[in-house]
Amino acid sequence: MILYNKILVVAVIFWVFNIPSTLLFFLNLNFGFPVIPFQPFIFLGLPAVVVLLKALLTNTVKLPYFKLFIFLISLFSFIEVLNRPTHETNFEFVKLISLTYTFFVLLLNISRKKIIIFYIYKISIIAISINVILALMWYLGIIDMAMDGIGVLSNQEGYFSRFGGGGVIHPNGLSFMCVIGVLLLLLNQNEVVLKLPKWVNRLLGVFFIIPIILNSSRGAFLIVSMLVLIYAFYKRKAFSLQMKILSFF
Repeated sequence: MILYNKILVVAVIFWVFNIPSTLLFFLNLNFGFPVIPFQPFIFLGLPAVVVLLKALLTNTVKLPYFKLFIFLISLFSFIEVLNRPTHETNFEFVKLISLTYTFFVLLLNISRKKIIIFYIYKISIIAISINVILALMWYLGIIDMAMDGIGVLSNQEGYFSRFGGGGVIHPNGLSFMCVIGVLLLLLNQNEVVLKLPKWVNRLLGVFFIIPIILNSSRGAFLIVSMLVLIYAFYKRKAFSLQMKILSFF
């Protein structure tokens, strides 16, 4: 059962961080590897059906903050319609909120055991690292990723405009993904989720900050700075507990 849950976690987390599209794009462009069809169905649709069907059959389905979710998408939809002409309406933000809540519900309903929550941490770090490695290798000219492709997190067309040229990962998507990576690493300081030495943990933190600086992502840089300052100021287990509650819920 644990292996089954871990497979579902890998599928969902990899789709959240857009690993299938990014990795397959890289393999296709550099080595002629064929692109796998039906990626949304394999990595999101199928796991969603399996997880929610199991939860419904066992009467254990969890939909926390559902009323808040409905309120937010209704509010932003109303604001969008109210402030833009009909032909200019863009519900991309509503779509992003819906996807984020869907991912949250899927991960929550896979399992709430501590071992699976820790596994979510690990796979998230791995997924972020894959994207950062590919991005930096492309930036250094080691590999070819210079084409319009799919944007991280939102799965929208994006480009490496702040790295120069086009690219498969949107710069802001990559930067905010690295913010998540830094947050997870800060949480790992007090409770060794990744079972890594502290120096490796800190080295990974620097590794995730590099793309934020290269992309000149002001919002991501501000958030990371605040997280690091808060952690440096407190350095207590209370910080870890508070941030875990904030990041998970």
